[in-house]
Amino acid sequence: MGPTLRSDLLQAFLEAAPRMVDYLQTHTSTRFAVQRGFADWHPQVDGFRADGRLLSPVEYDGRELGEYFVWIPSPRLRLA
Repeated sequence: MGPTLRSDLLQAFLEAAPRMVDYLQTHTSTRFAVQRGFADWHPQVDGFRADGRLLSPVEYDGRELGEYFVWIPSPRLRLA
């Protein structure tokens, strides 16, 4: 993955990421869903998934933030 990759940080991420997702979904309104159509990059590796495993945040209605909505910055890039 490149000469600057720190395998200790990669391993820490791989170990902590599932707990982070669980924590956010348990303690906040954040929800994630598998983004279909993005297969794993290395089909030769054990555990490969053709349907993908990329997580994306589920849309959130900003009106639920009430007075705190003003703290959300405008998008830097408009996609539509």
